[in-house]
Amino acid sequence: MRHFGDPEEAIYSTDFSLNTDRHFGEGTTDTVTIVVTGRAMSNTKLKIGLNFAEAGKDKMKASGALQVPEGFDPNGKTVELNVGGVLVSGVMDAKGNVKADGFKFKLKLSKKASSGMLAAKFKASLKDGDWADDLEDDGCVDDDVAGDAVRIPLQLTLGEYVYTTTVPGTWKAKTGKKGAFKGP
Repeated sequence: MRHFGDPEEAIYSTDFSLNTDRHFGEGTTDTVTIVVTGRAMSNTKLKIGLNFAEAGKDKMKASGALQVPEGFDPNGKTVELNVGGVLVSGVMDAKGNVKADGFKFKLKLSKKASSGMLAAKFKASLKDGDWADDLEDDGCVDDDVAGDAVRIPLQLTLGEYVYTTTVPGTWKAKTGKKGAFKGP
């Protein structure tokens, strides 16, 4: 992160999202919002299943398209997936795969570059989770819901490259039983 100017009028440039309170002197608080400057994803799909009756039975799947710089080598790079506050990570092998404790990830790179970038597709699946608390503030609530419009933030980090999007979809649920998000 880079910081320009004096602390009272600071401008920040970062690839990460952060909201924080800054304190100026005694009893004075000012809120600073730092804007995400991540790379874009396209064709992003997301399915989430929450089991409110039984802990450790939540699941989700995500997929989408993105671009990585020509020459990108996934081997040994950390992948982090953050879906509405549900954060998982692992280390990719030479083929762009991760298999770790209920988290599977696959990155498929095209072989032909265009303008110095490679097209890529990703698929991720998570199972055996307990994420109702993480996703509640995004609209995935344990209540009788017939089909509310909800938007779930998704962030994918591949090594030093950060990709962000918000996935629109529909949330349906039965109180104390199950809920499902599908988007788009």
